[in-house]
Amino acid sequence: MSKSLKKEQKSINKENFLRKILENRNILFGTFSPTVTKEIKKTLWREIRDYAVEIGVVTNDKDYSYVRDTTWPNMKSRTMLKVDNASRTGMNGGSSSKLDNIDQLVLQILGKDSPVIHGLGVEETFPVEKLAQAEVEDELYNSSSQSPQASNSSRPKKRALVQKSEDSKSLNELKRKKLSLEIRKLQLEVWNIENLFNVKHCLDTSDIQLN
Repeated sequence: MSKSLKKEQKSINKENFLRKILENRNILFGTFSPTVTKEIKKTLWREIRDYAVEIGVVTNDKDYSYVRDTTWPNMKSRTMLKVDNASRTGMNGGSSSKLDNIDQLVLQILGKDSPVIHGLGVEETFPVEKLAQAEVEDELYNSSSQSPQASNSSRPKKRALVQKSEDSKSLNELKRKKLSLEIRKLQLEVWNIENLFNVKHCLDTSDIQLN
């Protein structure tokens, strides 16, 4: 198998792994209840771990906690980094902000109301910015074929469209900052819970230290 085919197959395996999590996300990440217990979550993570081993996402020496606390968080972090880059650079921010199938699945797992992405407006912010920019470009293009008198009359409208685009970028920056703070808040909450139950810190909280 060629290197490119191996890379494609690896991506497909990761997508299938994430689909398995997506199918069970309500239990895996749901609030504890009589029907969603700690043991049920563990059992489900073990099943997902076995599936991950079967398709080659993780090796056989990794247990379910590694899949839960490392494999999945790493994929999530990769996606959120892209989302963060996109919010700063816009729709055409380069390969570092292009969302692939793996990223789309991660966002579906998190859900638009997740504390991690809530307030970012992933489904709203990007199209609004793109639309505002398109309106500016269309208006500038159309005005180039108008008479000088008509062109002068359209200047206030063009300025308004340009301002709209700038406002959209400012809004994206504010949402990016809000996202960063919410992620940090969530990390601290998880860190405190991990300390409370005396469990090993996950990848997202392992760098937090008391002063």
